[in-house]
Amino acid sequence: MAKISRIKLSMSDMQETPVFNEIGYITSMNGPSGSRDVESVAYVNADAYTKSAGALDAGQISLDVQYDADSAAYHTDLEDHFYDTVDAVDFQLEYISGPESAPIVERTLAFSAIVAGYSVSKPGNSKMTASISLDISGKPTRS
Repeated sequence: MAKISRIKLSMSDMQETPVFNEIGYITSMNGPSGSRDVESVAYVNADAYTKSAGALDAGQISLDVQYDADSAAYHTDLEDHFYDTVDAVDFQLEYISGPESAPIVERTLAFSAIVAGYSVSKPGNSKMTASISLDISGKPTRS
């Protein structure tokens, strides 16, 4: 696998045949940070318990994204999901190598998530960015 040079965040239009629209490129990322419950399921004796894996929480992904100036409509879609929608929406992260003129998607992480946090920033003459927290619903898939 080639060296990953950038990661792109896209959001589904949630149609029957979904189209993933670019939100922007990630400048910083933390997660996914999942956890799993561990349950005591049987008492063996005074010195031992048997444990079992319980429910899985896929966790959150926190992202800082540099917006693509050509995809302003999709920023509005993201804001709409944050302010107006309680349902999860499908996202994907594309791990890309190669030059911008000939990008190669090395792998993709797809997941459903609720937009749990959203903050836009545009300091001075710099590019517009957003900090986004996505609370994952279900199991992410890798391809």
